[in-house]
Amino acid sequence: MRRDPLAGLVCADTHQRATTLQFLFELLESSNPGVEELRAREGPLFEALVECAALEGSAVAAGRCLFLYGQHFSAFSSVWRWILAHISAALPFQRLRAHVRVVHSVIEAGPGAEALEGHTTHILNALLKVLESTRRVELLPEIVPIFSSVSIKAPLEFSASFQDSVDLLLGWAVDVALPDCACG
Repeated sequence: MRRDPLAGLVCADTHQRATTLQFLFELLESSNPGVEELRAREGPLFEALVECAALEGSAVAAGRCLFLYGQHFSAFSSVWRWILAHISAALPFQRLRAHVRVVHSVIEAGPGAEALEGHTTHILNALLKVLESTRRVELLPEIVPIFSSVSIKAPLEFSASFQDSVDLLLGWAVDVALPDCACG
């Protein structure tokens, strides 16, 4: 009996979730014919990985799986299109935070800017829109490190969004209507 590569991603048992994520890592890093099944189930795979990321301690592993998927299939456009289409200020906070953590994990999973190529502006604009729409200071500790990572990995692309990022963050810093944030 063949193992369903999506089974076990979203479960309360952290050991089973970790085992499933490890299985996906190995599958995506190999030339196993079973990896092609993932391509046919792209939407459900992405959904399961983001749901998994909402569970404690799984965001980095879920982001790494999405990175490996993008790398294996040369499909970073598909990865970012799906993530950015589903990131929204209307999401419940925990789900939105999971999406943001996945964005950071995908960017950090590779040593260079491979995952960002051609997508940097869209990613940064989506994050700025979320910050503006939600006005949730609790997202700053999640989003600011993404800006930092992008500025290091894709400095030219980041420079195009730098002014908007600074304007928004400085505006928040002086907005007395927002609560104080311990953004350490």
